[in-house]
Amino acid sequence: MILIVSGTNKVNSNSKKIADYYYKLINERSSGVSRLFLDEIEFDFIRPDMYSEHSESLINIQQNYFDPATKVLFVIPEYNGSIPGILKLLIDALDVRSAFRNKKATIVGVATGRAGNLRGLDHLMSILQHMQVNVMPGSVPISKVAELINNDGTVDEATNKVIDQHIKKFLEY
Repeated sequence: MILIVSGTNKVNSNSKKIADYYYKLINERSSGVSRLFLDEIEFDFIRPDMYSEHSESLINIQQNYFDPATKVLFVIPEYNGSIPGILKLLIDALDVRSAFRNKKATIVGVATGRAGNLRGLDHLMSILQHMQVNVMPGSVPISKVAELINNDGTVDEATNKVIDQHIKKFLEY
């Protein structure tokens, strides 16, 4: 199964729009695609004992999304030159061995500025590699994302071409 994660809990985010676009395109080419949008999950597991006493919602996320995934595509916005803390918190709360180890991943960075979250791409890649995730070379930075998304949820032609090639490479990975 391929899991697509929108890496922010911000409502109506550009990351969610791009993640949803990836989901639609991958779903047309492959079966077994799932999506996890952090603005749609309950973060009731954030508490002092979260690493030893897992909440029902965290167990659900682990068992229904991360454990069955063989590949994970992260769409991450730029938050202060890195990734959203809420994504890092979720990663830290999950059981690394079953959620991440020896799986494959790719990363898409989105930013309203010029760099497409290059630092965030590097930070998340470093985190994933530390957890023994095989990160596909060629992460995709999408700059000025708000200007590229159309009202119907599609993207401009040039961005669509980049995403199409990225999906093709990821499906073959």
